[in-house]
Amino acid sequence: MNSKTLTLVGLLSLAAGIMAIICYNSIRSDGVTIVAGIFFVAVGIINLLAIGTRKDEKPGRRVMTQVANAGAIIFGICLLVFKAQLSPLVQWVFGITTALCAVWMLLIILFGLRPMRVPMWTLVFPLALAGCSVYTLLQNAPVRDDRIVLATGIALCVFGLGSLALAIIRSAARKALADKARDDEKQAQRELAHAEKQDKPQTDAKTDKTENTYVSE
Repeated sequence: MNSKTLTLVGLLSLAAGIMAIICYNSIRSDGVTIVAGIFFVAVGIINLLAIGTRKDEKPGRRVMTQVANAGAIIFGICLLVFKAQLSPLVQWVFGITTALCAVWMLLIILFGLRPMRVPMWTLVFPLALAGCSVYTLLQNAPVRDDRIVLATGIALCVFGLGSLALAIIRSAARKALADKARDDEKQAQRELAHAEKQDKPQTDAKTDKTENTYVSE
């Protein structure tokens, strides 16, 4: 996943999370289902569009990513279509959705940014999401709507911050690799110029020797 996609996903998540935190008293439980559905559909579409613009990705990895994002879109559509049936189960909807976000971010950290090495501290984001999921699923029903909405907002903010952090890390790593490649190219050019400079006196000496031989004859 490229930096632009991670940044866009992060900004969308942060915006939705901040809105949920600010309005947690006025949003009903079915609002969580709607937000989760829109979120999964939007993220799936953004990732599919990003995959279509990349030509350097391996075919097997591309297929797996496409299947995963298509599944996210289908899951989001199901949340939107069956929101009336799922609203009474909002506690489980939020817990499962947050768990899926944790798994998605963990896969990006471990595999999605290869060959770049991602700092281990970034695991705090999927771990925090997993904690939110477990906390919600272990609550005794019925859970108040405002608590679910507030927990959803916090989880979205964590997911957004994690995506932005990964985008910054990836961008910095690519810049470092580009700078190193540029420096290596300059060093190679300098070594080539130095080698050519050393070969030139020997070539001139051979030329002078040949001319002197012709003169003697």
